[in-house]
Amino acid sequence: MDVQYFFNVLQKRKWLIILPMILTALATYYFVDKKPEMYDAKASIPTGIVEFTGLNVNENNPFLQKMQMEISFANLKNFINTDRTIRFLSYDLLAHDLLADSTSNDPPFKKDVDLSGLGYDELELQDLALYLQSRIDTLDSYLDQDKDIMYRKVAKAYEYDVDFLKKDNKFSVNRDGETDFLELKFVDGNPRACAYAINNFCETLRDYHQKEQKKGDIETFYEYTKLGGEREIKLKKLEKELENYKGGKGILNIGVQSEETLNQIANLEKELEQANRDINANRKIVTNLNSYLNNNERFAINKRSNNILNSKVIDNLRKRVQDLSDKYISSGRKDKNIESQLNLNKSLLEQQIKRLAKEEAKETPGTAELGDEILSKRVKAENDLTLALVSKESIEDELSRLKSQRNAFVTDEAYTKDLEDRISIARREYKLTLDKVNEKQFQTISAIHRLEPLDWADVPEEPIPDNKYLLAGFAGIVTGSLATVLLFLLALFDLSLNSPNQFQKFTNLNLLGTLNKVKDSNLDLKQLFASYSNDKSLESFKESLRKIRYMFEETNANSFLITSTKEGEGKTFFILTLAYALTLKDKKILLIDTNFKNNTLTRMSNETVHDNLLHTRLIGENNLAEQFEAKRINTMFNLDNVDIIGNRGTSHSPSEFFAGRDFQNFISDLKDNYDYIFMEGASLNQYSDTRELVRFADKIVAIFSAESEIKDADKESIDYLLSKDDKFFGSILNKIDLSNLN
Repeated sequence: MDVQYFFNVLQKRKWLIILPMILTALATYYFVDKKPEMYDAKASIPTGIVEFTGLNVNENNPFLQKMQMEISFANLKNFINTDRTIRFLSYDLLAHDLLADSTSNDPPFKKDVDLSGLGYDELELQDLALYLQSRIDTLDSYLDQDKDIMYRKVAKAYEYDVDFLKKDNKFSVNRDGETDFLELKFVDGNPRACAYAINNFCETLRDYHQKEQKKGDIETFYEYTKLGGEREIKLKKLEKELENYKGGKGILNIGVQSEETLNQIANLEKELEQANRDINANRKIVTNLNSYLNNNERFAINKRSNNILNSKVIDNLRKRVQDLSDKYISSGRKDKNIESQLNLNKSLLEQQIKRLAKEEAKETPGTAELGDEILSKRVKAENDLTLALVSKESIEDELSRLKSQRNAFVTDEAYTKDLEDRISIARREYKLTLDKVNEKQFQTISAIHRLEPLDWADVPEEPIPDNKYLLAGFAGIVTGSLATVLLFLLALFDLSLNSPNQFQKFTNLNLLGTLNKVKDSNLDLKQLFASYSNDKSLESFKESLRKIRYMFEETNANSFLITSTKEGEGKTFFILTLAYALTLKDKKILLIDTNFKNNTLTRMSNETVHDNLLHTRLIGENNLAEQFEAKRINTMFNLDNVDIIGNRGTSHSPSEFFAGRDFQNFISDLKDNYDYIFMEGASLNQYSDTRELVRFADKIVAIFSAESEIKDADKESIDYLLSKDDKFFGSILNKIDLSNLN
């Protein structure tokens, strides 16, 4: 891609970059400015990990020493960040606000907290505050169950609960660079709360940490680590046992599978009842039919019935129905494809029985009076009886299998339930052990050291800088960068012919020249060429047209077919302006409108010329009067010394219209009287007109608009132009933006 073209795009679309940058910066500034002011208080605590414990990175094994320090700092930070430790901070803040008097010199940090929905009265809240204070005094964060429930609800209402204090680094602990110090920080909208929280927590942490160190030593940590490993092995063993059992049994979800099996059993029991009813009903039908017949008739019916039932067609269909019925039952009556085939074969079986009954009634001598109706009913009943008996047997087998499966599920469910309960217990034990290991890790510091703050927190006077100007500027820069990248991508994937480089890239056609876009509504060619214009666009257009005129004069051709790949590229405009430029050099020009599908040139020349004897004679001699007539240009261009032959428009192609007419001779006669003849052809993408007119012209010129994009249809037309290398003169890139020419 042309770099200059990209900078031209940026120049033209600069407001698409500047406006989003300004809007984003203003929006960022507004939202940051609207955020409430926040304050922070910090305290610095020496840990004693280096000085007191004797760790020294300059000893023989500095890497190990450094790793030990990092582990020690991580353990200490983890100890401070545990819920059990941070609860002291939560207790302190909540007790302060519950006991503080809003009229005193030490009011609550948070006022107007709505506790009405919790259902606790003032006395209960004060009792909770005193209870929490007692837990701080005894350095034990454990609460009774009832008090713990009450504390969680009230702390959440005040936003003093542990989860909120950990959220967004409201309370944070970090190592101060590479020093031996830890920095504790508390952020809040109330500056008094910041200093109070940090200082009181540091005092409690100092005593709590010392107490916890005295409770055990490194052996306790190892014991818990060993216990944790044993419990992990036990847990994994139970999980593996459950996985193997389910895999061996093919169990996915016992509850769902068991319920599905019970539903299948219930459905099959209903089907078994229906099968028994069908058996009894069909037996009764056979008995009733026999009661209407005498012995001879009964013998004949039995014989004919046996013939039908034992026929190959009936036997095959009955077996097919039995097989499909067994499959359908085995599938749990869920396979719609088998159900559809079963119903179809049942229907076919019934139809075949009726057909064979009719044939038996006709072919058996002396029994026709019995008719085929009784025979058909008899055969159908016996067939249905047979199917019902077989179906009953299949249902009973499937019921037996499902009941065995149900009993197996009961056993599996009991076994897996027991395993899952044991796994749940083992998982809880393992988690508790890991918690203990984490709590004991801080004891890897070999000696007792008091976490005495070196710098206590002061009440902050200034809020935390919100950096709104910096953030607004950064947001604007990011938005501008994204907009620039987006414009770059749009320019990179731009398929339009908006510059000569783009034209060469997508067409590979010879470019004769370019014409920049001008407003043609009030374009006065005489005035433009008569004097220098202060309008840079018009002056550039004039000089570009002169260069193109020179290219046309350098050829030995005098008849040109002007075409384009699609409509609206500017063929007519180009022909008229070039014709005028040539008349300035005393050239006589003829314009022939051969664009029968869109005769813009003809419509612009709305005055018919009757006194042009040459045109009239030649049009008549070549039998072209039906389509062509001499016209006079009547446009804003005010062309002199330019003649026009217009057309009346037709749906026929040129070759169809010119059949029986000598258009070639017509052009040859006109060449003797004009320096240049320009013919306008229809668009190549849509019509065959240009291809059929090529043989009448010396050269072909294609007009392309810089505002167009190259589509697949255009590529086909471009390939055609390239194939006409002997006649194709070149292309004109029209309507180009002047900035893309620089």
